[in-house]
Amino acid sequence: MISAVEAVLAVQEKTWIPTDLDTSQTFFSANDWWNYIKSYHPNMCHQCDFYGDMPFFSGNDLRITFPYLEIVDENTIAVHVHNHCTCELQRVFRSLEP
Repeated sequence: MISAVEAVLAVQEKTWIPTDLDTSQTFFSANDWWNYIKSYHPNMCHQCDFYGDMPFFSGNDLRITFPYLEIVDENTIAVHVHNHCTCELQRVFRSLEP
């Protein structure tokens, strides 16, 4: 069996936030706004196309809407809607929270 400590350490190793990222940077605030950028791949899925029709997302909706997101840098999030998805979110507005 895996202990709770081992499980937490395993999850921390798989973190999706780059370790060199400024920790004061916000991503999931209601004041952070993101623009959905479709890949426009010829085989783009219907889900990606759907998200592109409503291009702006508030930061507080990201974790629910894109559960497999990966923070690439302070202005880019890979959404991972499906395997091999190349669509992303680009920052439009940054929160002024401390």
